[in-house]
This record gives sequence, structure tokens and C-alpha cells, in this order.
Amino acid sequence: MVKQLIRNILKIWGFNIVKDKLFSIIDMRENFNDPRVLNYFSRSQPILINVPINYGRALPLFNFSHNGIHPFIISLKKMIEENNVNEIIRILKKYYLLVQPLSASELLGFSKDELPLLSNEPSWAAIMPWESRTIVEWKDRLKSSVSYENRKFKKNIGLNEGWAWVGPVSDRKLMIEVNRIKNIYFSILKYGYNSNNGIDGDIQVTALINNNKWRWLAGTGQHRVVALSVLGEMEIPVQITKIVYRDEVDVWPNVQSGVFTKNIALSIFDRFFNDGNIPAITKNWENFAKKESINN
Repeated sequence: MVKQLIRNILKIWGFNIVKDKLFSIIDMRENFNDPRVLNYFSRSQPILINVPINYGRALPLFNFSHNGIHPFIISLKKMIEENNVNEIIRILKKYYLLVQPLSASELLGFSKDELPLLSNEPSWAAIMPWESRTIVEWKDRLKSSVSYENRKFKKNIGLNEGWAWVGPVSDRKLMIEVNRIKNIYFSILKYGYNSNNGIDGDIQVTALINNNKWRWLAGTGQHRVVALSVLGEMEIPVQITKIVYRDEVDVWPNVQSGVFTKNIALSIFDRFFNDGNIPAITKNWENFAKKESINN
């Protein structure tokens, strides 16, 4: 009785008690498939909607289109074309060789003078201007999450052996990513894709809003998005966990903290949103990927 009373009071104030560390997801797929409904139907919980897969974006600056240049998509398609799992190894080795930014600022496509606070940080510390965490908090979070993912493959290694999204990586980290891509693809191929509201049960994304248009930026579940794209899915269910409005750049946390200037922050937003002007560090990969790409 007392516990229920406390819950009711907290709900009035906009708080929600979540049991067993599981989020209660608001499933809007039957009624709405626009991320902006998050602001009107939820205060603290993510919403589940279906999104066009070609609206998706990922670091360094790739989309999830079936015919795009995302290295994981290229590698899976080559595996299917050649009927040879070793194609994933070959393609990812090439990607990690060609894309080796020396700093977080270079990964984002800016010089030391343009992004001085990220110029001495490793590439994996490339924080977004709208992220609420500090650089130190972001690095701590990433170290923990990468170690956790690697342990799933019985490898007790951290970021010292590489990051999934750019090179260089060790042979052990390379094979972790190869197996992640392969295993997820064959699992979805055999059993289909079923999202769930458990921890890491859904693909979690940030919605980017500019006037009446929107795109989404992958947070967790990028390997699943890749597999679904290669399997020909046009829309996929995702959790919208955050919305970023372009015209609110002045209040983006890492603009206010001084990590990014307003102009550079808007430039990063626009690069993701418009799917163009890829960072110089990825140019060689782009040239290679276009040669490797296969038709539908």
C-alpha cells in the first residue's frame, strides 16, 4: 500500500520506478512512426517505432543503405556473393588498415586548431556535441562497454587492442568483430529478428531533427542494423532514447562546456543528417568500397 502510494506520487512528478533494471518501453509502432512523439508520450522512457533503414547513420560517417559503403555491410555482402566467411576477414582487415585516425578530432574531420580538446584524445573518445557526458565520463563508459562486449567472446581485452569502428585493431579484436557480424547475420537469417525490452534488447538510437525532417544515429545494435540491411529490410524497429534538435545547438551540453564551437557542432550534425562530406580519414576506404560493392 505504501509502496504503491510512493509510486503514484513519483508518477505525478514525472518519475517511473523500473524493476529488475529493465526499461518499460512505450511501443508506438501501431500509431506513430515519428521520433518526435517521444516528447509527447514519454517523460523518462524510450519509445519503440519503425524507422526507414536508409535514415540511419553511424560513425565515422556511414549510412545503413544496402548499397552504402559501411564496411560491415560490404563484408557481409561479399561473404554472401563468394559463399566464403573469409571475405568478412579480408574486407574488415582492409578497412581497419585504411581508416586509422590519430585522434578524436581527426575522426570527426577537424584539425587540431578546430577541435583542440579532442586533438589529443584517441579516436574512440569522439564524443558528440549533444552528449550530456563529459569527455572523461564518455571514455570511462566506452572502456566498460567495449570490455563487456569482448568478454562475450571469451576475450578479456579492452580498447588497447582496438575499437570496432576504426583501426588499428589487433587480430583478436578483428576476429571478435568478424564473429559478431557473422553470428548475428546467420541468427537473424534463421530465426528472424525479434526486439525485446530487456537490457540491450533493442537497437537504441538518437533522433536528429531539422525542421520537419529527421534521421537517426545508431547507439547500440549497429551489428544488428547491418545484418537487417543486408537481408533487405527497409524498416526496422528501434528505441528512440534521445532527440536532438538542430535549432537547439546553443544548449547542447558539449557546446556549452566549450568542447565544440557552435559552428563545428552544427557541421557535425549536418554531416550526419545530410549523409555527405565524409571525413578525409575515410576517403581511401570510400574508393576501395566502391570497387568492392556489388549490385542487389
